[in-house]
Amino acid sequence: MNIMDNKQNKHLVYFCVFHNELYIDLLNILMKTIKMYSKYDTIDFLVMTSPDFGPLVDTISNKLQISIQKKYFDFNTMHQAACARLHIHEYENIDLYEKILYLDTDIIIQNDLTTLFSTELENKVYAVSEDKISSEWFGSWFFDFNKIDKNTPGLNSGILLFNNTLVIKELFDAIKSHIKQMKDDNLRLPCLCDQPFISYHCISKNLYSYDLMSIYAKLITYPPVVNEPSDIIMCHFIWPIGNAQHKKDRMMFYSKNMLNNYKNILKNKEDFISPSIQGNKYTWNNGFIELHLNGLLVTLWGNGTYDWLDKYTMHARWCGVVHTVRFNDNYTEYFSLRNHDLDFVFGSKIYNR
Repeated sequence: MNIMDNKQNKHLVYFCVFHNELYIDLLNILMKTIKMYSKYDTIDFLVMTSPDFGPLVDTISNKLQISIQKKYFDFNTMHQAACARLHIHEYENIDLYEKILYLDTDIIIQNDLTTLFSTELENKVYAVSEDKISSEWFGSWFFDFNKIDKNTPGLNSGILLFNNTLVIKELFDAIKSHIKQMKDDNLRLPCLCDQPFISYHCISKNLYSYDLMSIYAKLITYPPVVNEPSDIIMCHFIWPIGNAQHKKDRMMFYSKNMLNNYKNILKNKEDFISPSIQGNKYTWNNGFIELHLNGLLVTLWGNGTYDWLDKYTMHARWCGVVHTVRFNDNYTEYFSLRNHDLDFVFGSKIYNR
């Protein structure tokens, strides 16, 4: 039975950011890739965080023009903060959503998130498998290996997709109760905070599936070169744990590579006709860009070139810099990322008066 009676065909994607301000930088990269590669008209975004980080979240939201809601928690320890994802059902607007996706901030989006929400889900947690449950990181302390094979794949807690149902709420409540009981008894906790608990409860209760994420998500230790089409939507930079700067450097490398190889990695490989919008002129910060015939680009800073990558996306080049420019469906507005540093620009069509 679903815990809300009046579904509004809306879905929630949520993140957690506490303690380390560098994770705001990771969130910023993540949201830029959502803006570039994904639809989000049926998605609401939520950041669970502390009041100190609220203005930083608002800055990302305002600059990218993506609405991001906030839910504040007074978590005073790293362990509390790491377990924050389990408190999603305390969000006051939770009953508005049919499906919910949790994402760590050290994730890159490279295809459309709404694909996940268009999939029919069972009352399970859909996650990525990693290693084995014989590892402390994936619940070995709690499993009875007389009843379950110790080589069973463990559950990575960085990507969790689930229906908004009473079954999942009770699952999360059980995990929180287990953690609380161990703390109340002054027992040593396993490493990786809530992941061993999530892995244990989901697997022991058979409330998990790896099938969907085996198609749409991958775990990345070192960033490979992206040079071919893929169904992958989410790339999770899982190592080194807690080293936000290392993750940021790898996420930047991967993202820049995606932009430079955009034409080669398009999931949709069908032929397209380059849009006939020659003569259109668009704002660009305090200047403009103007599209001319034969790939000529005129800007306030000198001439350049452009070429179409798909029906709505082009590479624009001038002054030795490449920009990946993605237009809306009627070519009146665009969002652009500068390929070498992910600096972004919004612009709109300039109409002749």
